[in-house]
Amino acid sequence: MLNINMKNCITTGVLSLILSIGSPYPCVAQGGEALPPKAEIRHTLQNVTDRQMADFHYSAKGNAFHLHDYGIDAWTNATFFLGLAEWSSIAREPEPYREWLREKGEQMNWQLPRNFIHHPQYGMYHADELCIGQFYLAMYDCYQDKEMMEDTRQRLDAIIANPPKPDMSYLNKQAWTWCDALFMAPPVYARMAAITKESKYTDFMDQQFRNTCNHLYSPADSLFYRDGSYFDRTEQNGAKIFWGRGNGWVAAGLVNILKVLPRSSEHRSFYEALFAQLCTRLARLQSADGFWHAACSTPQPILRRKQAPLPSSPMHLPMA
Repeated sequence: MLNINMKNCITTGVLSLILSIGSPYPCVAQGGEALPPKAEIRHTLQNVTDRQMADFHYSAKGNAFHLHDYGIDAWTNATFFLGLAEWSSIAREPEPYREWLREKGEQMNWQLPRNFIHHPQYGMYHADELCIGQFYLAMYDCYQDKEMMEDTRQRLDAIIANPPKPDMSYLNKQAWTWCDALFMAPPVYARMAAITKESKYTDFMDQQFRNTCNHLYSPADSLFYRDGSYFDRTEQNGAKIFWGRGNGWVAAGLVNILKVLPRSSEHRSFYEALFAQLCTRLARLQSADGFWHAACSTPQPILRRKQAPLPSSPMHLPMA
């Protein structure tokens, strides 16, 4: 049985390979060899996705916190569904994947999780609970079925009408107070704006995103702290702690925003500049083996654990 970290490793690897196939700008490890041929990447990607689908499982019972991570509509599965939807757009035989995804969406009734609706610390705002909306909106783009997007739209409208508490302390999960949240929630608003042509979604997203960026981004380091509790923490060698996978989440979130944010948008230049700064820094921190250290800014691994390829996947997005 895959644990949550292994599942994320497989999923983020899928996303990385998808973007490698679609981009003329491959990301190669510092000092590493070139990527294998596209046909080999495609074959590997298909094998991984087919195995992941065959092994797919989730928890149907448990308390709110368990279902938040392991339920069918959890952020973990949402990330996989979104990657699989992207794969279906380039697969030679897309229909089996799309039908599988549609079946899963119907199983969830195209609804966002409601694990924390009655929990005052989180309520309807928790960013992870919005992540599945990215998948629903991707499916709407494919099928143009309004049922696929309606519950997500209602939740976003409710949040905009009743803004979250602005406190940026980590314990306040109504705001996007941890860097992973910048993957989970902002692209939902950006994609909803692209579908509805209503600027209120991007305006709200931009306000909340900048609040998080102002709080967690270190311009001097071109990296995001995981959350405010890391500001004064250091590694054994005194280095600041910037979580490798967390910065990968941010970079991947920026990709998903930029893919749907119009070039005419007044907000776009901010996200393009941030994307360039962050990914330039991440590229320089990549190890020769293609991985990042858990504390990605340290030249030598203080911790043995390394991060999966998530930080590499956003670097394939062409900016031209």
